[in-house]
Amino acid sequence: MPAPLLPSLLLACAGSTGGDTGTGGHPVDTVPAPVLWDLAAEGSSWQRFHHEEDFYLNVVRDHDGVVVATDHQFLSGDTVSLFFPALLQDGVAYTLDYFADHNLDGVCSASPSPTDHVWHQSIGVASGPMTVLVHHEGETIDHTGCESF
Repeated sequence: MPAPLLPSLLLACAGSTGGDTGTGGHPVDTVPAPVLWDLAAEGSSWQRFHHEEDFYLNVVRDHDGVVVATDHQFLSGDTVSLFFPALLQDGVAYTLDYFADHNLDGVCSASPSPTDHVWHQSIGVASGPMTVLVHHEGETIDHTGCESF
C-alpha cells in the first residue's frame, strides 16, 4: 500500500497546473486563434452573356468540401464584386464554385439544356488577403462547380 501524502505536499501541488493560469487558478486556453484573411471576388465581361441574371458564388474549403461562405449578385451591369471579410484561414486551400443562372430557375443546373454557365476555380492556399478574378470565360466552364450548391 502506498504511503499517504503529507498535507503540506498536497497544498504545494494544488496550485500547479503545469501551464498558464487565469483568474482563480483556472487554466488559460493557450491555443491561438486562427489567422483569417479577406477574400474579394471581382470580374468583368458578364453583361454580354448574363445581363439581368443572378450570379451565385460558394467558397469551398478543399480538405473537407465544406461551403464556408456563399453570396450572390444580380448582374445588371458588366462587373461582379463580392467581398468576404476575415474568411480564409491561413494555410488552408479553397476553391470557388460559381454560376450565372442562365436558365433563370435559381438552381445550379448542369443539364438538361439550356444549362447555366458554371465554373470551378481553385484559388490555392490562403497566406494573405486575396483578390480572385471571376471573369466570364467560356472555355473554363466546368459543371462540377454545381456540386457545392
